[in-house]
Amino acid sequence: MRFKKLFLLLIFSFIIGSSLVLSVGIGQFFAQKIIPFEPNGETELKLTVYDSSSIHVSLEGDLTPYATLIDGNPNGGPRTITIKLKFPDYLEPGDHTLYMVATEATGVEGNVGGLASVRAGIRVFALYPAKHPLLQDIVAKDINLNEKTEVGVLVTNYGEDLIDKAYGKIKIYNEENTLVAALVTDSTSINSYESVSMTATLDGAVYNLTPGMYRVNASLIYDGVEYPISLEKTFRVGQMNISVIDSTKDAFVNSTNEYKIVIESDWAGTINNVYAKISMPNGKILKTPNVDLISPGNGRKGAAELETYWETEGLGVGTYDADVTIYYNGQTITKTVKVNVIEGVAPAIEKPKGMNSAVLISIIVSVVIILFTGLYFLVFRRGGQQGNQRYSGEPRKTDDNEIRPPSM
Repeated sequence: MRFKKLFLLLIFSFIIGSSLVLSVGIGQFFAQKIIPFEPNGETELKLTVYDSSSIHVSLEGDLTPYATLIDGNPNGGPRTITIKLKFPDYLEPGDHTLYMVATEATGVEGNVGGLASVRAGIRVFALYPAKHPLLQDIVAKDINLNEKTEVGVLVTNYGEDLIDKAYGKIKIYNEENTLVAALVTDSTSINSYESVSMTATLDGAVYNLTPGMYRVNASLIYDGVEYPISLEKTFRVGQMNISVIDSTKDAFVNSTNEYKIVIESDWAGTINNVYAKISMPNGKILKTPNVDLISPGNGRKGAAELETYWETEGLGVGTYDADVTIYYNGQTITKTVKVNVIEGVAPAIEKPKGMNSAVLISIIVSVVIILFTGLYFLVFRRGGQQGNQRYSGEPRKTDDNEIRPPSM
């Protein structure tokens, strides 16, 4: 019996030890929420803390003097917290913050440990006098040859007064810094705290935009005033093409070698099912698995790595040509690359990457638990059954706490 208890304790400890993670969380994370400042105004916020049996809550930020924390169970477990904000009659124009910090407590009265901590916050913005626009961003994205796109500006009014009419002036330059297009966006009014995008249509065919990088310069005009700062951003005009930019340079003699090809494209979108066939100097034809070549946007080219394996038997040490043909969207491109066959021992070929280590550990833990549990039932339950058969002539006693199937 003592061994049986020890056996069960071992299983329980193993399960707990493999799954216990110390943490604390805050629900309704509202760090990006902006609350307009109202002189002498009041607002109430509710949010939850969880993932620990003992959580200490505190406030931070320059708005702390105006905040009241209502916590019905200080240092308790998961619960809902209320924060009441009572604003003064004046705050300096600009951003102000209030953070609620939840820290996992040690369980000792008045003692807070640093086991785990997280914080959530709000922003309160006090408006500037009169009109106060902020030119926040340029609207522009990568396009392909002869496509249309919208270019413009994103503006927010952080002033107390309405902006009656605002619009953007857009200038577009090519890689030689030559002005290729000048546009004016639509115009609009902007209320306090309001953010608006004002755009104009850029037609790549009309302005004869060739593949390459372009620079956008954007300025803002509002109620006859020119905003003092302009913004710049780049975008790319792409086309359906793929280039081989790198390949494996060295392979070891008489061995299996990993062979990689790096490709890229300026296409503004995804090119699906791209693969390569490589004619190697010893007569072998290699084929890579298919990949999708995805554009990251923001003027950057899409890139991908094609991978296969090459056995170099039959070749001596030396430099050879390999013909790489890339297949994509019903098209092909071919490039001849150099590969050096060298002396030495090739590194061990790694298995294709599958599950990560955390998942693998979890599976191993689960398997061990199942094996322990199965062994327990096999050994102890069988022993119990044999014992019952030995004294089958006596009525079997039951325990009120014993788990039994419900009676029908």
